[in-house]
Amino acid sequence: MIREIIVKDVITYEYPPDGEQLPIIDPYDGCTICCPYCFQQGDDDWNNNLFIKTNIAEIISKELTNWPKDKTIYIGSKCDPYMNLEEKYGLTR
Repeated sequence: MIREIIVKDVITYEYPPDGEQLPIIDPYDGCTICCPYCFQQGDDDWNNNLFIKTNIAEIISKELTNWPKDKTIYIGSKCDPYMNLEEKYGLTR
């Protein structure tokens, strides 16, 4: 199922086993590419649902206003930001 959603926050966090906190921006939650090396492949619900965060461009600049310039944010942890849907939605532009 592909569904368009509205989100309140752009930046989410992942917590790897080493205890670190990684900031992530995912314009899509889910993926259509199904890369064989993707760490999400172990999740049975992965790729059954794809959520498109349609309002991400509207709120991203507000969330990044005070973001430290030397702190990394990862793009596309729960999706490939350049899958075919990007042609229609343009969320990574």
